[in-house]
Amino acid sequence: MLRGLFSRTIFAFVTILPGVGCSTYTLTRITAAEARSDFPEGATYRVTPPQAVLIRAPSTSALGVGQPRLELDRRAYPDLGQPAIDQVPAGTWVKIEQYIRFDQHGFYDCGWDGWRFAIASIPEGKLRGTRFLIRPNGLHLQDHCALLGP
Repeated sequence: MLRGLFSRTIFAFVTILPGVGCSTYTLTRITAAEARSDFPEGATYRVTPPQAVLIRAPSTSALGVGQPRLELDRRAYPDLGQPAIDQVPAGTWVKIEQYIRFDQHGFYDCGWDGWRFAIASIPEGKLRGTRFLIRPNGLHLQDHCALLGP
């Protein structure tokens, strides 16, 4: 009787564990230099692409708190499950709140450990208070993928 209960419990645990990612994450503050960004933390910049959008941030399948659910990008990727959630017109002000390193811990590391990004927000207008992440390639002034400018 106990052996059967134990076997069913182990089976349920092993079946469910991969579904929840089997790992956790923490977000560690880093400097703009560590994130390889041209934009100092705490400052406000303008969105430069005419058609920038907010899309769903990638899912890392890890459990944790603090990673924004949205990402600022030059375009949406509906075929990859990242449709445009909202338009962010050129000239919209964006404040870089902090730079983050994503540290993943646990059984599975799906390639996200060490990922760096900025957490930013929109301080005014229709999207006021919206928080999102910006990947490193959007934080270089000279990069063709730059999302921000003076």
